[in-house]
Amino acid sequence: MDNPGELAQRRFRELLQALGEERQHAHGWKKAVAEEVGISPSHLSRVLAGERDVSQRVLSGAAQRYKFSEAYYSSQEGHYREFPPPEVLGFTLFELGASRREAMVRLTGEVLTTWMERRNVDPVAATTLARLLADHPATQAARQILIAKSDQERARLAVHMAIELEELLLGEDSDEPT
Repeated sequence: MDNPGELAQRRFRELLQALGEERQHAHGWKKAVAEEVGISPSHLSRVLAGERDVSQRVLSGAAQRYKFSEAYYSSQEGHYREFPPPEVLGFTLFELGASRREAMVRLTGEVLTTWMERRNVDPVAATTLARLLADHPATQAARQILIAKSDQERARLAVHMAIELEELLLGEDSDEPT
């Protein structure tokens, strides 16, 4: 049986705990969740206790069942609902070859439109837009500038950030569809 790493196992236990909380730990919640993720109730109890692990198949199945990205398992923190799957707002971000920039433009439009019309924003759209922006090379370069140790390093990173921003703003994003 393939055995994902320690972080993924911890994150799966956190997922189980969150599911229990969402169900207010009502009688039978463990049995229901165990059936939903494809393990026995006793296995689930042992996983919660840190005595057993689950396979990659179980991790993937849970992500699909509860509609979140498997990136959740490799992150240090965050609720599973903060990791939306690639499908957002009824469309796939990179459908028909859409680039990261096109996805960001589409989501930005969705966020602004719903705010103007309803004074509310779809949390999945907001989270996905934030993740796209957070993962963008320009944002990563900006973070590095803030912690750079020397002016020379800051200057090098600033040029990199400026190039990435220019490409983003001018629509020259070369991300491949996923």
